[in-house]
Amino acid sequence: MLLSTLMPNVFVKALRKLPDLHDEQYALQTCMSYYDSTSGPQENTLVLPLCKKIKKRIVYTVLEYSPLLDSCNMATDDWARIGKDIEKHYEKYDGFVILHGTDTMAYTASALSFMCEHLGKPVILTGSQVPIYEMGNDGRDNLLGALLIAGQFVIPEVCLYFHHKLYRGNRVTKVDSGSFNAFNSPNLAPLTNADVDIKNNWDTEWRANTTSRFRVSTQMNRNVGLLKLFPGITAVTVKFFLQAPMEGIVLETYGSGNAPDNRADLLEEFRNATERGVIMVNCTQCLRGTVTTSYATGKALSDAGLVAGCDMTSEAALCKLSYVLARTDLSIEAKRMMLSQNLRGEMIADLQGAKLTLSDSDDLDEVTKSLSISCKEQEAVRDGLTPTLACAASKIGDLEALDAVKELVRNSYINTSSHPCINRFDRVFIDVYQISNINSAKKINVLFSGPSSSMDSPMLGGRTGVSSHCMVMLHLSMTYMSITLCSLA
Repeated sequence: MLLSTLMPNVFVKALRKLPDLHDEQYALQTCMSYYDSTSGPQENTLVLPLCKKIKKRIVYTVLEYSPLLDSCNMATDDWARIGKDIEKHYEKYDGFVILHGTDTMAYTASALSFMCEHLGKPVILTGSQVPIYEMGNDGRDNLLGALLIAGQFVIPEVCLYFHHKLYRGNRVTKVDSGSFNAFNSPNLAPLTNADVDIKNNWDTEWRANTTSRFRVSTQMNRNVGLLKLFPGITAVTVKFFLQAPMEGIVLETYGSGNAPDNRADLLEEFRNATERGVIMVNCTQCLRGTVTTSYATGKALSDAGLVAGCDMTSEAALCKLSYVLARTDLSIEAKRMMLSQNLRGEMIADLQGAKLTLSDSDDLDEVTKSLSISCKEQEAVRDGLTPTLACAASKIGDLEALDAVKELVRNSYINTSSHPCINRFDRVFIDVYQISNINSAKKINVLFSGPSSSMDSPMLGGRTGVSSHCMVMLHLSMTYMSITLCSLA
């Protein structure tokens, strides 16, 4: 474990005096001071007391920076220095803990999450509201909790640990300057809760779908900024803010991403900036929620060229913008596209208005083959995804996707053209198309099942039979139809 700190050089000596953060007797008995050393004792290597629940010890080495910085003085060069130190020692340690001031910790956590590419180990930032040397401090608990989590679990993310909770680093913001519970993750539940027991929310954990070698990208574009809308803001203010050398801004808007749609002067400045190549990301001023285009005032900004920031925090959006704009190998349009993608779990993409398409593949073989699993497992994945695809297609009224799902069913589940179920599948999907055009129907459920069974349904226009291998449930509401296909044992 490597602990990177912005504390004074007396920090290690202070830690040695704290029995909950260092077992001096064990270190002397086992010569732990020689850990990872070929030249002599390493006084900055410490060891935690034995944790009875995990029955192992966590050894950590402290790397202290000089000169020391108040977190308010942090800049992109300091982010790069931390990132490079992680990269330098990446193969030697199982995890990394960074002690950092709380004022800009959310920015550093967000920046490192984008700079650390193909991360496979935990990187945890933590700090304290009260210095660790003072009575009644929260620093000891925060440091100990971060060390225990980084030493026990493989959570391949840049995280922030504070007040018994581990958050995704690019999801947090500081919400309280006078409380131990200083940070919050408004739009994502904590990854870990460390109370009496450490409980991980593995479903929330972000894992990169790559085996590429870890690297740190230190190039960050500094010509970015934050602009907060307020009632009465002038077009002159916006114009001067968007002038060169500004290359990108995060625009903090009202509610779900709204701005005045009766201010032609403001919208004109945004359009002009877009035409000059300035990339603008629309983020909400609200603590929770996401940016949408449901209202005309939100659509006006989208039409002016702003990229929807969805549910990103302003800190994450700014750091992501700085990271993406530094990519000299990408065009403006490619950068805009990259900003709208979920790179490190920093956002949930806005799927409103998205169209389901299976045109790139006749079936799900491309998906299942990419998982490098057996044929039977591929069939299980295909069986599991087919109902979801059918439901999504019917919900948004995408008949082309329904056709593709029908072909998937025909080709995947029925390998012979003489199978008696083929015509029945055709009939079911045709009837689904007919039902989707009925707007006045009340909610009903129709179930087909059983060997060679059939049912009369006036909604389906007659008798329809389905083989014992399949069950088709049609759910009709005022607005959409959802379909579930599942294989029966």
